[in-house]
Amino acid sequence: MKKIHQNLIIGALILLAISFIVVWAIEVGQKQAKVTIPNIQTVYTVADFPDSERDAENAQTYIDRLNTDQKTLIESTYESESQHYDLWIDIANIKFTLMDLEGAVEAWEYAIVINDASPLAYANLANYYKSFARDYEQAIYYYDQTISRDNIGYFFDYQAYAELYINYLPEDSNKAEIIMLDGVEKAQGMQKLDFYSFLYNYFGEKENQNKIDFYKNEILEIDPNYEF
Repeated sequence: MKKIHQNLIIGALILLAISFIVVWAIEVGQKQAKVTIPNIQTVYTVADFPDSERDAENAQTYIDRLNTDQKTLIESTYESESQHYDLWIDIANIKFTLMDLEGAVEAWEYAIVINDASPLAYANLANYYKSFARDYEQAIYYYDQTISRDNIGYFFDYQAYAELYINYLPEDSNKAEIIMLDGVEKAQGMQKLDFYSFLYNYFGEKENQNKIDFYKNEILEIDPNYEF
């Protein structure tokens, strides 16, 4: 009887594990279905980027790199598509440089599909929605995704997120401090200075003396010789 009971428990655990796998596969499939796999068969020319503000010679340099990246993807022998992440990021960045914004977004989104753990594509999309599309709801979403994946306190992502509230959503500018303090928690040692210095200057502009004094002390605790 005891053995039967143990077998039932083992069977239940196996079914539970299978159900988790099935749910995960469905979620991944749905996620991929929402994102168009970018076409990498096109051999681009300058004519394909009519909105680019670069001269033909400079544009061609980027286009050559774009075509090379795509050829590398086509000829790739990598076993895992996640190993293509950096190439998709480069493709997106090149298209963005050449002002093919739709193509850049498409490539960044696909980079996320194949590697959801990295914050890089999320950060690029956040900056795009903040500064170009001016879709602040989307920008907030992508910044949240960015910093949730950060484990080193990468200052520039937090700075960009804080500036979204300071420059574009001033009614919620108090959130800038919360964002920067989140970065402080992840940053190590002297890297914390960037965050505290940002907050010191931010509250200096707002003439909030209590905050100015507070962050000045935080800075001096890390670097007593810091020059303000």
